[in-house]
Amino acid sequence: MSGAFRIYREHRVVARLRKAGATSPEQAVDLGKAGVRPGPALDTLCKGKAVLKTDEDHFYVDEARAAHVLTRRRQWALFFFLILVILWSAYMLLLPAYLMSK
Repeated sequence: MSGAFRIYREHRVVARLRKAGATSPEQAVDLGKAGVRPGPALDTLCKGKAVLKTDEDHFYVDEARAAHVLTRRRQWALFFFLILVILWSAYMLLLPAYLMSK
């Protein structure tokens, strides 16, 4: 799964759990009720403790942690995108000089 699509899926999981009102352990909901399917996005959020699981296999969003995890993911995506742009720009600037020297 591409990075951008995965970030989109993570945001969608958090949004659906919020829409279902699952923002505390007392309000935790079943994934089916929230319209969330298990998958890599949910696994990543659970590993980052942005989405937490209760004893009854219900899930809820830890708002502070979710904001931190999603912001951090967005920052890394932007960082890698900027690195790619810099490398591409350097390639495009140096290519004519290289071709002229031959």
